Amino acid sequence: MTDARLATAAELSAFLAAHPDIQAVQIMITDPSGVLRGKSVRREELAGIFASGRQVAGSILGLDITGQDVDATGLVWDTGDADMSARPIAGTLQPVTWLAAPTGQVMLTMFDAGGAPAAADPRHALVRVAREFARLGLTPVVACELEFYLLREQADGRLAPAGGGRAGERGKIDAYSLTRLDDLAPLFDDVFRAAAAQGLPAGTLMSEYAPGQFEITLHHRDDVLRAVDEAVMFKRLLRGVAARHGLVACFMAKPFTGRAGSGLHVHVSANDARGVNVFADEDPAGTPVLRHAIAGMKVSMAEAMAVFAPNANSYRRFVSESYAPTAPIWGINNRSVSLRVPAGPAASRHVEHRIAGADANLYLAVATVLAGAMRGMRERLDPGPPVQGNGYAQAGERTLPRTWQESLDMAEQSVFLSEALGAEFLKIFLAIKRQECARFSAEVSELDYSWYLRTRWGHSTLFWETGKELGLRGKRLTPVQGSFMRARRARPLLLSRTVLDYLGVSFATKNFTSSSISSVVMRISLLSRYLPLTTSVGVLETFIARIWLSACRILRSTPNDLDAATKSAAFTPATRS
Repeated sequence: MTDARLATAAELSAFLAAHPDIQAVQIMITDPSGVLRGKSVRREELAGIFASGRQVAGSILGLDITGQDVDATGLVWDTGDADMSARPIAGTLQPVTWLAAPTGQVMLTMFDAGGAPAAADPRHALVRVAREFARLGLTPVVACELEFYLLREQADGRLAPAGGGRAGERGKIDAYSLTRLDDLAPLFDDVFRAAAAQGLPAGTLMSEYAPGQFEITLHHRDDVLRAVDEAVMFKRLLRGVAARHGLVACFMAKPFTGRAGSGLHVHVSANDARGVNVFADEDPAGTPVLRHAIAGMKVSMAEAMAVFAPNANSYRRFVSESYAPTAPIWGINNRSVSLRVPAGPAASRHVEHRIAGADANLYLAVATVLAGAMRGMRERLDPGPPVQGNGYAQAGERTLPRTWQESLDMAEQSVFLSEALGAEFLKIFLAIKRQECARFSAEVSELDYSWYLRTRWGHSTLFWETGKELGLRGKRLTPVQGSFMRARRARPLLLSRTVLDYLGVSFATKNFTSSSISSVVMRISLLSRYLPLTTSVGVLETFIARIWLSACRILRSTPNDLDAATKSAAFTPATRS
């Protein structure tokens, strides 16, 4: 257990002595999606937790991002939802300054009933990689750089970038704006005060390339577990302080169409046993060891995209010339590439891994970056020459997966990820993400209606308009229109030419009566149960338009016949399972 950097009873004693007013402490576990989950315990419960851990349902590591069980993880009913032991992590017992009542927090990591690291705990994946790094005689030095939006909920429920100024000003990109920092100075003052209270090394603050978008850097650490623990804590701190000020701190990869996405940039170097940076060189490209590390990150990037871009929204971020990289290429002092060697003194030489989104699980993203670097160093891989100039224009053929589903398929076949994160963890992670992908893809969104409502159902409008031609007012056509609306919610009604020929028999003589109209509407209702979802709709709309307008002309003087026909047809297509 020592590799996991667990807290001690001495740490607890010091905290309780320094904070006699704190009576409640939130205990938190990071799940595979990077969500912090837990409970609030009382002050007197902490001694037992620090001595022997806290029993927590193991299924907490088998939840999807919405908090729903994923039975395919094997952590729910296969185990009877058995408990695991959660142990406190060193350095994470800290005061929570943004809540009204004096409160503390502590992060926990999970172990199974036998005391072994829980396979589904993402922090143990990073422990695993750090241990392998040490076997090379190297210590990774890491810093996490997070981009995020601060948003304000408007009266209509929509979210808009926070900030001051007139409405016209708030839409400007205004990168590196000091005015935007001034507008939110009270919030950022509280952020830095909270960070100091928790011992987090928050540094430079800047306004990013979109209204409401910001970045705060965390200083590098030569303890990779501590560096990532701090980044997880800082992410929660930002959310908490923002909420205290009535705002939302958003870490979605792409919260707004047409605006810059938010990334997680992982800065990496490596020290030898003497504490010397093995990437350091007067050459801006660094040492051969640095280039081997870059090559390893480059060749493993595509199969690791399920980690770097773990959600549906993640893939909307990858847009050319948006400061989000789109290809596994590297360069020196170049922000158009995914693997950047920043400018600076030789001793600071390192690589900035820029592909991950701000929505990535920090433990998994850093573990995967380091595993890629180790792969390159062990195999002495060559990254090729650095890209100069516009990397977007030199990206070449697309090799990174374009979609969430494609990235999950690649990850499932990845020997690299299986070895880096652990085969059992990868199985659990993919089970969670596949359930999320299936649920997300099945959801009917507002965009579906915006794009397809009138495109697919123009004849509903037609019926309404022809009703006005007949002088029948909208209410007389409500039964037909309402039926089509119900059909749209159930599934599309799409008819082939063969089906139209079948329906057309009733109109061969143009002798329309209430019974003939009823017959056709009933036949459409019955046929809708069996038609394929992909049948063309164009012929249907032309055909229905012709026959309905013909019916309108014939029935112009007898509107009651039309009304009776629509009512007697009982047009209610059933949903096909």
